[in-house]
Amino acid sequence: MQTLLLTRTEIQKLMEPLELYPVLKAAFASYSLSREIPAQRARSNLPQENTSAMLLFPGLISNIPAYTVKNHAKFPSHSPSIKGVINLHDLETGHLLAIMDSTYITAIRTGIAGAIGTHLLARRDADSVAIIGAGVQGTLQLQSLKHLREITKVFVFDTYNEKASSFAESISNELKIPITVCNSVEEAVQEADIIISATWSKEPFLFSNMVKKGVHITTLGPDEPGKCEVSAELIEKSIFISDDRDLAVQNGIYRWGRLNRG
Repeated sequence: MQTLLLTRTEIQKLMEPLELYPVLKAAFASYSLSREIPAQRARSNLPQENTSAMLLFPGLISNIPAYTVKNHAKFPSHSPSIKGVINLHDLETGHLLAIMDSTYITAIRTGIAGAIGTHLLARRDADSVAIIGAGVQGTLQLQSLKHLREITKVFVFDTYNEKASSFAESISNELKIPITVCNSVEEAVQEADIIISATWSKEPFLFSNMVKKGVHITTLGPDEPGKCEVSAELIEKSIFISDDRDLAVQNGIYRWGRLNRG
């Protein structure tokens, strides 16, 4: 049996992001309802500053007779910042069925998964969005969320103002939504019904006195040691929902946000 090799270019041609919405939604439901084998990850620093390598395994869903192991690395100063491969194995024999570049798959999966969670958990009438971090995920999260619900206005902040301005110009033309470039996090979130943060911050920048009552926050940052976007006091006053409690405790917001397990 041969092993299929798929490059990033080939994957981009083969994948249709809109087709992934129902599949990902079903996969999250399956994982929550029947978690026979927990997701696991192993992480190591790399010699360069702020870089890391990670192994995630196994990727399983009941109706597919195969599993995946993902090996990727994070380089915050580069774009795209996440690079690696996904290995697809036969569930019965372990045979390596495919080796796939993980960059595009990971980016699209994260964007759509975040948008699904945001759409399901935010108020039905929430239509103003703050984007904190005008990078790849800030873009994909907004594009994906726009597919699921009506958005009337967007506020964006990035520590690099030129990135925020470029984001506003390109996405406003694409999605036909007015986008305001803000000079601070406080300015960006004060009127937002939904806040989506996708940064490399190691210090919390979202606090309870900055946000409206009933706001929904999707935080993508706390997936690495020390990373933290939302303050502990804000989380403790909120309804906190995670797709994987154990991973959140081991290497997520519970740990880096310095929260009690509770």
